[in-house]
Amino acid sequence: MIIDVLSKSELKEIQNIELGALIEFDRVCRKHKINYCLTGGTLLGAIRHHGFIPWDDDVDIAVMRSDYDRLSRICKKEMDPKYFYQDHRTDKNWYRLYAKIRVNNTVFKELAHNNQSIHHGVFIDIFPIDVIPDEKQKATKQYLLYQLFCKGISAKYINNECRSGKKRLFAEMAKLIYLPFSLSFLFRKAEMIARKYNQSNNRMVINFSGAYGNKEVFPKEFFLNTMDYKFENHVFRIPKSYDVMLKQLYGNYMELPPRSKRISHHKIVELSL
Repeated sequence: MIIDVLSKSELKEIQNIELGALIEFDRVCRKHKINYCLTGGTLLGAIRHHGFIPWDDDVDIAVMRSDYDRLSRICKKEMDPKYFYQDHRTDKNWYRLYAKIRVNNTVFKELAHNNQSIHHGVFIDIFPIDVIPDEKQKATKQYLLYQLFCKGISAKYINNECRSGKKRLFAEMAKLIYLPFSLSFLFRKAEMIARKYNQSNNRMVINFSGAYGNKEVFPKEFFLNTMDYKFENHVFRIPKSYDVMLKQLYGNYMELPPRSKRISHHKIVELSL
């Protein structure tokens, strides 16, 4: 059975569990001087709602790649045992190009990953931010190459039952196209491409795994210059340039969407809190 609509009590409990994970993540980051910031819908929620968007069921965090690479080791040693840091190194069947912090002894099993033997707990998302070329032509080439391998991962890894119509058909076709390539190969190539310019002095960066594609290109200093901001009566880090970022992603971001759009976006097949 697919849970399309969470009850208000379920959604509130999920948000409270995620808030606990975010508080623990913030503690570890401050202790080890890892600069992170809220991003995406969580940043929007912080500014517009001073907390979660009422219908949102996840948390989005951005971390520069240099710090992101430290997180797996640090979190494994430092985090409260009730949490699990999930990336490909800690969960060998996890082939997404970003990390999650999962909450042990909970289940939030998405239809998209229902076919994978992974940790399925309630989670917060941690996205690596990568440096890209300042020259638009080179940046476009890097982005398209990344997408070439990422589409293969998506086709082979994500449960196609979560798609419908043309998206489902295209995914089935992509499975055939990418049949000769293993998930491990595609994953390594995508990561290599994403990391290519991280040692450069280029000023622009991208969240390759973000929901908004190449709209998530910003100056590097946006992720380096952060400030404390209240979210659900706790203090977390947000970009000082949040207004520019949110306008680029959402336009008039203070305006609420139509009621029909005020829904959580994960299709869930099993929930245990």
